Amino acid sequence: MVPRPRVRLYACLACLLIAVCTGVAAAQEADSATTTVILPGTEVTGVISAGALFDVWQFEGRAGEEYRVEMTGADGLAPLVGLRNSTGDIVVASNILADGSIADSEPNGSALLLFEIPADGSYALITTRAGASTGTTTGSYTLRFDLVRQPEPTPDTQADVTFRCGGDVLPAAVALVVGDQSEKGDGLTVSVFGLDGFVPAVRLDQGDGQAPCADESASLTPDEWFIASLPNNTEITIDDSNNEASALLRHEFGDTPVPVTLTIGARDALSGALVVVVEGLAIEREGDTDAVKIQPGPRARSSTVTVWMLKDGFSRLDPLIALADGLACADVGLRTCDTALRGASVSLHNGAETVWQTDRLDSVGRLTLDELAGVEAVLSSGNPRTTGGYTLVIYVELSAEH
Repeated sequence: MVPRPRVRLYACLACLLIAVCTGVAAAQEADSATTTVILPGTEVTGVISAGALFDVWQFEGRAGEEYRVEMTGADGLAPLVGLRNSTGDIVVASNILADGSIADSEPNGSALLLFEIPADGSYALITTRAGASTGTTTGSYTLRFDLVRQPEPTPDTQADVTFRCGGDVLPAAVALVVGDQSEKGDGLTVSVFGLDGFVPAVRLDQGDGQAPCADESASLTPDEWFIASLPNNTEITIDDSNNEASALLRHEFGDTPVPVTLTIGARDALSGALVVVVEGLAIEREGDTDAVKIQPGPRARSSTVTVWMLKDGFSRLDPLIALADGLACADVGLRTCDTALRGASVSLHNGAETVWQTDRLDSVGRLTLDELAGVEAVLSSGNPRTTGGYTLVIYVELSAEH
């Protein structure tokens, strides 16, 4: 049975290979290592010589993925392969067995490495010879790289721990799963503003493999500002000074009706607060509803979330939020609203003009997300005969517990 070392078990044992590779790098000052991207399911070749003692094969790994790597030597090479993590450390090597003993491969033999990725990030396979800088064998090799197990899918109630945004792997704060909107408008505009040190990024995924990320800031002008009065009697103001901590994403719908997942995370520390504004949503038909599932990232448990549903412009919609868990108010400006939510409002201003603001019949809800449960907000019209466009505004105050 082939031993299956896991990355997290061998940090101490891998010190040996770290030292060896440091020696290799010193011996290879004149000839820098070859760095090449390698994809799972491929076989590549290389040469280890006295002047080029190692190669670097780089790949992107996801937490929970399991890989099998086999390096086969030829022309006298005794192969050795190790895994380097995103911080530059060699964490597991083919000559370290499951019981911790060291066993180098023979010339023209094979070196086998099986490992599990502990966290999303950039990794590399380092190919060299037994003994590395102190070894004596040289020759060619074949490297086979295979993904043998995908990670278990994330429960539908919880956002991923991290997500990819361009070339970055970022921690997720919250994800919004919005029901199909392909027949309801031209597209979505998603603006995210970070507060108290939160620098946001947002990715849109509709299951087509594209998953675009925000590539610009929200860019409020000096004459524009956003005001939110929260249920806890706190008022926040966002203006052009927040542009450096904002993200803007525009998305046009395709022909295929699919739900849209908006994943929002931090480009730095996962702390502070954020405001998400989703424009372009609509209740198109009488009796229609939109289901928006709010999924907390594991590092954002117990976060407090406030949700507003505002009718657009001349829309006849009577916004109504129904929460599976939490406190909701159908008409935020009326006395029928719970005192904890009454008067909670949001507005966007441009100079003397109010672009949009909470109407007395708009709806608001507040909830606290626990570690595991995703909460579904059902958005509809209080009067089922009325339809129209609406804007969704979400304020997330991250808990200090994460």
